[in-house]
Amino acid sequence: IYFVVLRFSNSANESPTIEIVVPEAPSSGKPAVPRRSDIDFLRIVVVWLILLYHTVDIYIPYAKYYVKDYGPGGIFGLSFFISMNVWNIPMFFFLSGASVYFALFRRTELKFREERLHRLLVPAFTLAVTSLTYSLIFFAPLAENCKQYYQGVKEFNSSLPYKNCEMFYKFTKNDTFKDFMKRIYLPFASPHQGWFLIYLFTFSQLLATWFSTFHPNHNGDEMSGPDCCGQKTSCCSKPFSLATKIFGCFHFFCKPASTPTEFVDAVYWWLGSCVKLAVFPSLWIGIVEALFRHFFPDGNLGMFSVFYDFCNDVKYIFVFILGYALTAADGHGIKEVIKKGKWWYFVSGTIVLFVYTGCVMYIRPLLFLPLYLLVTGLLRGFGEWLFILGSYAVCRDIITKTYHWISVLSVIAMPYYLTHQQVRNK
Repeated sequence: IYFVVLRFSNSANESPTIEIVVPEAPSSGKPAVPRRSDIDFLRIVVVWLILLYHTVDIYIPYAKYYVKDYGPGGIFGLSFFISMNVWNIPMFFFLSGASVYFALFRRTELKFREERLHRLLVPAFTLAVTSLTYSLIFFAPLAENCKQYYQGVKEFNSSLPYKNCEMFYKFTKNDTFKDFMKRIYLPFASPHQGWFLIYLFTFSQLLATWFSTFHPNHNGDEMSGPDCCGQKTSCCSKPFSLATKIFGCFHFFCKPASTPTEFVDAVYWWLGSCVKLAVFPSLWIGIVEALFRHFFPDGNLGMFSVFYDFCNDVKYIFVFILGYALTAADGHGIKEVIKKGKWWYFVSGTIVLFVYTGCVMYIRPLLFLPLYLLVTGLLRGFGEWLFILGSYAVCRDIITKTYHWISVLSVIAMPYYLTHQQVRNK
């Protein structure tokens, strides 16, 4: 990978120059693999769509914001909100899994763990500490219903179609600013949109050794065994027995593997056709949604929600692994499978999302709850995976060159994502 470093001369008469810096070769002596522009481009698009997603959220019915629209515009916005809520964050985890594969060409396992700490956990805690910005609402003019809530009125007499105070942190005239701050920071300050970073940090630490085991720069047929926490020692020696592979997590969803070659073979065994690639992940996600979403609803996200948000944990870590697996097997037949079905994945995913949105908005009162959960869970699983896979496949086929503007916007994307809520809300 080539890093472009802009160095500005101290001399006012000299223009900025661009220096191409070639990083040191990985410890294995194998050449580094460049990042793929299609992954960066897709990440940029998702970040900007999430800005639109959260902006639409302000105006639709039922969301906790001031402006409400109960006309056709509100229904359209709600439809967009429901459908995008299915795939936007899973798409981030999928792309993050793909990025891990490239990151391990440049880092040892220990360096990868350290980099994840600085890149993910530190920004998340920084966002939590800077929740102070949300306290500014204590001094802002209040909407009609919130004025009545401030005065202690329980039964709202409002000319507005909604009958409650639309604030995340409500307060009355008896509350001091100190009381209001406690409500924001206790028991733990929220990382807000940085919750995603805590999930990703946790998954990265849990899976770092597993990823290294199946990475060509960290393990191979000629090595005695996988590295342990970045050290050139082996937990166990090759050849591994079947029991060691299964109980030692040397497998890809129970298909035994202990080397990168065996891993990509296992990936192809599971996902090596258009039908397999479309159905197996969709079915798994759909079953998880049907069984657990009712008990672990969307939106319960906080500083430590990764430890009890079981439905999202199972789904996100699965998509995270798939992102790594498909990237690792890209040159071993998976690329052709993805390319062959790209438009089928994308179009069918869009249609399923449309059907799922209609079911959530209009069908729920008509179905017995278990049947509703089964139908919407499966629809959500198929819509989520097919749309992610289709978007990834189409970008993979269209974005084949590296452009400077993609590199620039890719660098901006994550900082912008982490701060856009605070900027927009203010």
